[in-house]
Amino acid sequence: MEHHIINAPLTLQVNWNELALEELVAIQRNVRAAIEAKRKSAGKERRESSGDRLLPEPLYPGKAGYRIEVTKVAPQRQQGSVDKLDRCMLGVSLGGSNAAMFQGAKLEAVVRWIAARANHCCVFVGDSLGRISLEVREGMAPDRAEREALWLGRRYVAETEGIFQRYTTDQVKFEIHYGTEYAEHPSFQPYLDHVRAHYEGDASFRALVHAFGDEYLARTARSTGHDERSASERFRQIAHAYLLEEIALFACLGQDGWSTLVYPGSIDSIVEIAEGRFPELPAPLRSLRYIALRPDRKSGAR
Repeated sequence: MEHHIINAPLTLQVNWNELALEELVAIQRNVRAAIEAKRKSAGKERRESSGDRLLPEPLYPGKAGYRIEVTKVAPQRQQGSVDKLDRCMLGVSLGGSNAAMFQGAKLEAVVRWIAARANHCCVFVGDSLGRISLEVREGMAPDRAEREALWLGRRYVAETEGIFQRYTTDQVKFEIHYGTEYAEHPSFQPYLDHVRAHYEGDASFRALVHAFGDEYLARTARSTGHDERSASERFRQIAHAYLLEEIALFACLGQDGWSTLVYPGSIDSIVEIAEGRFPELPAPLRSLRYIALRPDRKSGAR
């Protein structure tokens, strides 16, 4: 009779042919479980292809996860400088048509991309802008929209901060800031006044704001079915206010050293500003860099 012998720790030898099928199946199951446990306890880390930084195993691996594609860099001359970032901000939109980009596997893919490259990331939760989204999308009164957006921002952080904590190491730090916090920034109102004055006085900038507003309302109409709001002058003014406030907030963030915006999506108006088309806007915006990302499910997470 042929024997299949293996050398095991402590010189333990097993004659597999003497074991019943049920015993072999149980051993196989236990060995697989032990291998998986060893893999997890060995550090739960793998190297990113973009560098030598070790990252945790993804929460959404394989087909459940996403890989990230860089779809746009502005200004264009900095196209090749996205693999090493010192400080960046991740803009988080609340309640909009692309809210799914900031949850689950898609969010983790973006966070992994940042964690492989940046040293310090400001997660900017746009609750102050979220109130405008709620006014347009839900038809809420301004005071109710403000309360609801504040609550949505806190709930969002409570639901997702585990992902940011998972990727915080001695090499990269994630810190969370809110739009309502930056709306109290000493420079916010002066910058907003500056942006509004430029809107009134510069026809090309005004056209940019109007184009943003039209697209914003059209996108909202597609996702909510409220077509009539696209033609409403009130909602057009609200959409314009959204971009003007967003620009003033980015100026404050830039002043505080957060001049590289990472965002899972394309914002044409911000691209134009980052390309230097409007140098008369607040000075910190002259250093604005914009990196647009797109999660790609076909390849899975790495």
